[in-house]
Amino acid sequence: MAKFEERMKSIRKSKKITQKQLAQKVDVYQSRIARWESGVNEPSIEMLKKLAEALDTSIDYLVGYSNKK
Repeated sequence: MAKFEERMKSIRKSKKITQKQLAQKVDVYQSRIARWESGVNEPSIEMLKKLAEALDTSIDYLVGYSNKK
């Protein structure tokens, strides 16, 4: 099962969005995106909602419960 950080980074890159751009979309610092993508920290449920919306995917896909984007 793919990890959250792998999926988040993969989707972000496939959409050609930088960490900084994603951070602006979800209203956090770029360093927070970097920590999530490296697995140092995990986002809250509220932030998962924002990330899923910003990346046009589902929370289930992001966290690895589904393979359906």
